[in-house]
Amino acid sequence: MKKILFLITTSKTHNHGNQLNIDRVDLTRKLDAINTWVGDVLESGNDVIFFDGENENISFDEDSKTLHLTDSDGYEDGVSLTKLFPKVKSALKWVYENKEFDTLYLCDDDVYVNLPEFLKISFTHDFMSHGSLGGGGFFFNRKSINSVINYENTHHTHCDQLIFDIINTDSTLTKSFSNDRCCPFYIPGELYSTVHYVTGKRSYFLHNIFKFYHENGYTNRKIILGGGLDSYHKNKIVSYESLVGRKTSRWYDFTVDPNNWEYHGGYARSTISINNLKNFWPYGEKTTKFFVINFDNLLSDYVNTNLFYPNLEYIINKCEESLIDNGDVFLMSEKNENINGWVIDNNIKITHKLNFELLNNCNFYKKIK
Repeated sequence: MKKILFLITTSKTHNHGNQLNIDRVDLTRKLDAINTWVGDVLESGNDVIFFDGENENISFDEDSKTLHLTDSDGYEDGVSLTKLFPKVKSALKWVYENKEFDTLYLCDDDVYVNLPEFLKISFTHDFMSHGSLGGGGFFFNRKSINSVINYENTHHTHCDQLIFDIINTDSTLTKSFSNDRCCPFYIPGELYSTVHYVTGKRSYFLHNIFKFYHENGYTNRKIILGGGLDSYHKNKIVSYESLVGRKTSRWYDFTVDPNNWEYHGGYARSTISINNLKNFWPYGEKTTKFFVINFDNLLSDYVNTNLFYPNLEYIINKCEESLIDNGDVFLMSEKNENINGWVIDNNIKITHKLNFELLNNCNFYKKIK
């Protein structure tokens, strides 16, 4: 069986410009990964290596699966030249020279790996990714790693964009930039192989949902597609010990509202579109109890066009395929639109407890039967 090496960026202090500054990431984000999906990877016979920077010497600790490097431990600030790429390049070089593997998956420590789905991916190219977005992770073989570690010019502000350009300009490599099974945002569909922006309680929330799904074949979830969430609302207490801000925006750790509704897409770090959903539908058949489709956000590019209803019908049909017995699909909008075959019924707010914050400004629709 071909061996996969999961190479994971971490740091002792996650300095992300003026957005977020988390102290002791090795005791937060890294620990969350170790306590959830990392064990599954190791039990499957594959391998995991975390790597951090700003150490006196290069060393590898087998017990903690951590490669300690001497490069900067900083993150990107969007202005300066990439701080992350030299550390990534050193890590790739070290594993290239010291570890046996067939495929390497490079990701951040806020990526959740849904291993049963991950192992369904066919590694058919020298390099694979979800476009130029690093949040979905990058897949390398030894040939494409060699291309990166021999590259000298670091003219980018972002590591993922630089790697994308290195690979894209190497005509000797086979490459695919359409890996839709790895989600670069927080859209926790149970069929995604990886999900980004998963830290803290999200790690355990997803781990329990995905594990239950793979053991039982359903999830019983209540999902709002397209948001309706004020994700910039600050948590009442800080989510991490941070050197700046002292308050963490909700987009970083939100899972469910007080009525157990999940919000997939439509807010910061949780981007969803009809086109992505057409490329890959991330919800299993007969798995979910309720879907609410916020067509304001999900179909914003198609309002007042002849493609609105075909796209809406597509989403409705896919949601219905993913419902468990006695489940249901509703529509939602901040406007008062007439939708063919549907009627506004705001009693749905009461019966299904759709009354959290921004949802109170919305109208809800049920299908005319």
